[in-house]
Amino acid sequence: MSYSTLIDLDELILQIRDKNSREYASDAVRAHRAGLNRAAVILIWTALAYDVEAKLRELAEQGDASAKTFVTGLDAAIASKNIQQLQKIESSLLDSALSPHEIIDDLDKVALERLKEDRNMCAHPAFTGDKLLFDPAPEQVRAHIVKAVLAVMKHAPVQGKAALDRLKQDLLQPSFPTDQAQVSKFLAARYFKTLKKSLVGNLLTVLFKQMLLNTDSELATVTVNVARALAAASESFPLEYEITLKQVFIHQSATVDDEKLWRWIRLLSSDPRGWHWIDEATRMRVTQLLTNPIPNEKTSHVSDAFKIPELAEVLGVKYLKLEDKQLEVVIAKFPEPLFADAAVRIFGSSGSFRSAEERAATLIIPLAKHFTEAQMRQLFAYALENGQIHSAARIPEHFGNLRRLSESAHPTLAGDWDRFIDDAEKVSQSKAWRKSPL
Repeated sequence: MSYSTLIDLDELILQIRDKNSREYASDAVRAHRAGLNRAAVILIWTALAYDVEAKLRELAEQGDASAKTFVTGLDAAIASKNIQQLQKIESSLLDSALSPHEIIDDLDKVALERLKEDRNMCAHPAFTGDKLLFDPAPEQVRAHIVKAVLAVMKHAPVQGKAALDRLKQDLLQPSFPTDQAQVSKFLAARYFKTLKKSLVGNLLTVLFKQMLLNTDSELATVTVNVARALAAASESFPLEYEITLKQVFIHQSATVDDEKLWRWIRLLSSDPRGWHWIDEATRMRVTQLLTNPIPNEKTSHVSDAFKIPELAEVLGVKYLKLEDKQLEVVIAKFPEPLFADAAVRIFGSSGSFRSAEERAATLIIPLAKHFTEAQMRQLFAYALENGQIHSAARIPEHFGNLRRLSESAHPTLAGDWDRFIDDAEKVSQSKAWRKSPL
């Protein structure tokens, strides 16, 4: 498919990072539109050459030793007006951009070498066999402009392995954001908006393998950050995310052991769609893993499993069979919505002031935002019927917190709350209900 049917040149030029590069490229577009195609080729090569040099200067300022060597040589040739050396630097500019700096990749270099050849024929008295000046076709010129911008000028100077190394360092820093929205914003601004599509798959593969195989001991200390980075990548590159994760699952499923399956659960918790991208045999193994007795050190992974609907159902079937005493411990550890009915029932059966207070704190308050209106009304009924609840010293405070946490979800319960407080005050014969922040 032709770029000409897809990309608006004016919008494309706006994506160029460097102001001077953008100005050179704008001149090339204006020349192209005026039919001055030889001039346009010369100008877009000039824009590209300037941009590559600017990127290498940027890398040198960041401490890249090879880039420093390049800039030192370039500046020396400029200062001494060594035209021969400057021509040599320009001639090998694409080689410098490719290795070791990875500003371009091998495919980019092939296309940009053609641009350089066309520029040489436009800038020098190059003739055909019929002694006609070389005259590039408008479509060819347009393709050169688009390729120069998409391959180089719109991107940050750090790509490839260098970009992955820098991302790793960001993930390891204490200053890395902890809020998912901020993580997405940070990574989009620093990497995703300027990352080449050809490198997206590599970045995703590295992050996936870290989550699944623990390939880097340093990143293993910031697994939460890696998971958040993947979640952010899934927002910016949804198609590439799905394709890459499916490929990783296919390649790893034959050799994955139970220890690694726990890691799969953690990865899947950030995007439950992945459950359907795993082969059936592996899904069966994960299900059995959660059906078996779960080691204490895997508790955090169980919390992850609850975020995957199919696994939450498996865990619900398993835990809801327990006696209330055991189930109470489970709900306190995993306050999941599917336990809401059980939490209300167990709280309603409290046989002492202390158990009522403890259950309010560990079962009811953590689930406050998940209760339905019917479950809320059942809580009111239990509190009024059970003297061990309504007369416990801290229960008014807990119900005050319950109202605060749940009122945005159930604004229609305002009248029920008021009537409940009146009735609770009467049955308990305590003014504490009025003193609590209800």
